[in-house]
Amino acid sequence: SEKTELTPANDNPWYWLATAYGEQTGASIDQNLTDKNRAAWNCWISRSYTTRESELLAQIGFSQSEVLGFPEHEKKAFYETVIARSGRKNISIEFLPKPMDRPDFSKNHFEKNCAFKSYVFPQGVTFASATFSQEANFRGAIFLEDSDFTSATFTTFANFNSATFVGAAVLISVTFKQLGLFMSATFDDWASFKSSTFKDGVYFTSAKFRGETVFEAVFLNGPVYFDSAEFIAPARFNDARFNSLSSFINATFASKTSFSGAHFPSFAPEFFGTTLHEGTRWDKAKWPRSPIDQNEAQMQVHAYERLKQEMEKLKKHEDEQFFFRKELRARREFHTWGSTYWWLNYLYEKLSNYGYGVVRPLVAFAALFLVGFALLAIDPFGFAGRKLTKWDAAFTSLANMFGSIPLKTLADYRTDKTFAYSAEIFAIFQTIAGVVLLFLFFLALRNRFRLR
Repeated sequence: SEKTELTPANDNPWYWLATAYGEQTGASIDQNLTDKNRAAWNCWISRSYTTRESELLAQIGFSQSEVLGFPEHEKKAFYETVIARSGRKNISIEFLPKPMDRPDFSKNHFEKNCAFKSYVFPQGVTFASATFSQEANFRGAIFLEDSDFTSATFTTFANFNSATFVGAAVLISVTFKQLGLFMSATFDDWASFKSSTFKDGVYFTSAKFRGETVFEAVFLNGPVYFDSAEFIAPARFNDARFNSLSSFINATFASKTSFSGAHFPSFAPEFFGTTLHEGTRWDKAKWPRSPIDQNEAQMQVHAYERLKQEMEKLKKHEDEQFFFRKELRARREFHTWGSTYWWLNYLYEKLSNYGYGVVRPLVAFAALFLVGFALLAIDPFGFAGRKLTKWDAAFTSLANMFGSIPLKTLADYRTDKTFAYSAEIFAIFQTIAGVVLLFLFFLALRNRFRLR
């Protein structure tokens, strides 16, 4: 794709208005300068507020001047300050944007720290394809209409803590190269992070999502925190990739939630204390590899145990069974290789997929029958102790497999013959194994068809 050609933010009249008293020049954000610029911007743009918006801002805690706007005698001084800030000659007030217009910072390059802390955008705003080379601070900003950050790039720290998106929040294909903060942010309308990339960690702790939310994004390196977040409307994490820890501790999902196709390659997601909706989907999700040490095992056991409990509460039997199997597999790493529990766990997995595989025990049952048939029919090294026809060998092996079932004809067929000790010992093994495999088969049927 063609590279977006950027325009310096200092060439944009909207940026002059937003930084009337000067842009940030230091290594860190100058809070006093930010407060002066914010107060001036909010006073100027307040002319476009509706009565309802003015009341909302007053409730939030904005000053009376920022809600009601400049007194008449201060307007001219403000415009003169903005014109002087532009550094351009022969620019009149008529050249500047109007408060009723929609601010447009699209394709702008913000080379310095960008401080929009507690700014109000009554008509919404667009930062589409903009690039922020230094810190971008939108902490406490109010977006009363749709905000568009499509294809924006945040090169360093991006701070949206406590921001309020009253209109739709469009953060599609955004790149966050360093830490992203959305703690206690509020999304009242539709919000989309589709195809966005978070190269470092991101925090949505205590964020509120009141509209439908799309998080079909890639979280590359750092952790992802949705702790105590509230999702009131449907949320979609379809095909999202969580390369590191993903935490949803104490979060609330009040509507349908989909993790269909989501990928958790390194860590199982943490849902401790989380309230999930019965419409939660996990189909096609990809989960971490089996643990290779006890630390990994401990984390997976806790994560899967919690998900299993939540699925049980929601009566989602198949999901409950799935997480139960993942938990059992992780528990194997708590025990020494070759120990009794290790082997029991291993065989339980391989022979029946932890009580869920219907085909596996049948295949094992058939294989054991065929082994017995072959040994009895071929009689290597005098295994059977007597020559048997193929039919005799087949019925004898079958009788061994069903030795615990009172089928007189089969049982008699075995007991009426005289066999070598090796064949008798193998017959005992076949009987025990046959009972176990039949049990696993019926257990799988029970689990598959939710028989209680």
